[in-house]
Amino acid sequence: MAHGFLSKLAAVLLALAPIALAAPAAGQGCAYGFGYGNWDRPLGTQQGWVSGALVDNATGQITFSFDARLIEGFTPCLSCQVGRLSGFLDDGVGTGFDYVVLGEWQGLWLSGKGTFKAIVYKMVGGTLVPVGRMHGDYSDPSSSTVGNFVCEWGVC
Repeated sequence: MAHGFLSKLAAVLLALAPIALAAPAAGQGCAYGFGYGNWDRPLGTQQGWVSGALVDNATGQITFSFDARLIEGFTPCLSCQVGRLSGFLDDGVGTGFDYVVLGEWQGLWLSGKGTFKAIVYKMVGGTLVPVGRMHGDYSDPSSSTVGNFVCEWGVC
């Protein structure tokens, strides 16, 4: 039973892997593009946050707002930072969010620069179903100012 589930999950994740870089096939109802916004990495025991916009390459318009929390994790590397990212995508239509975003980030503590990657999920009947991906870079070199991020994203 578990082997069948893992095989199906692996197949779905492999199928989703090219979403952020490849154009969707006609009729799939996919959207993809780039994103940008503010990145405030966690310092000490305080959580960090992300707030930005995702632009659809096909329309050139902002399609989703992206808001997330950043929680720092443990790493034996004293000059590194790693952590979890959890947030939402919202198209601004209707009530509530449209997608859940869960991922990870890593970077250098002193420079404040790093990368992140995440999977985008749709809530279907109380279950999170993977429907897309995001990945990007951030720069937040100062504890007294808010940094920024850029990313690529895709959702089908």
